[in-house]
Amino acid sequence: MKLLRFCANNELFIMNTFFERRRMHQYTWYWEACVHQSMIDLIIVSSDLRRSLMDVCFKRGAELPTVHHIVVGTLRSEAISKQGLIIKGLRRHRGERWGIVKYRYCNVFVRLQEGSPPEKFKRFGPYNGWKKLEECVDNLRKRRIVEGL
Repeated sequence: MKLLRFCANNELFIMNTFFERRRMHQYTWYWEACVHQSMIDLIIVSSDLRRSLMDVCFKRGAELPTVHHIVVGTLRSEAISKQGLIIKGLRRHRGERWGIVKYRYCNVFVRLQEGSPPEKFKRFGPYNGWKKLEECVDNLRKRRIVEGL
């Protein structure tokens, strides 16, 4: 009752009962050969995420050797794909033949609502040859030769 009151006061939705399922697929915990059953795990979402939740299902089967079933929710995310970097190169084939190779990278942007951005947002920083050289020299200095001459 406390959880229901909390959800009602904060405009939250319990999505386990939102999608129509058979009764045996609604409960996540069974005891003594299905005599006692209960809905322990709940998926609670806010009103803005309610439309993006596509399905709530329960994982059950031989791979889970317990009487407890896992609840899985499927979210629909808005993703935008943009063309990124294209790298051209040559590839040597047998018989002194050469072929042109194109590596195409694709940037996928997903709109998220919660959480703070990571510290390193960019995948690659600005290219600095001297910094790379210093890192390489440091790695060479740190390595050890075990059981040498």
